[in-house]
Amino acid sequence: MARAPLPDLRLTIPADAQFRRLAADLAVKFAEYSGCNAGTASTLRRAVEKLAASVSNGSGNAPIEFHMSANDQTVTVQASSGTRSDHAMCPLQPNS
Repeated sequence: MARAPLPDLRLTIPADAQFRRLAADLAVKFAEYSGCNAGTASTLRRAVEKLAASVSNGSGNAPIEFHMSANDQTVTVQASSGTRSDHAMCPLQPNS
């Protein structure tokens, strides 16, 4: 049976490293619930950690905003802070 699509998820966190890990953990859970296998979702964790560090670099203490979304092929995590923005993606497994 196909899983119902998840609604988009938005999260705003302080730029501090401990909160970046929280965002990465949440992105993994979102990806797994959306259909990513554990190994691919783990790769997404590292990508989101790097993404958070990248968009917050040079933004001082500006918060980081995350937008997580899924369609039938990918999970996308968009991150932005100040004027910096980037994204990471996780492919979903085809329905069997």
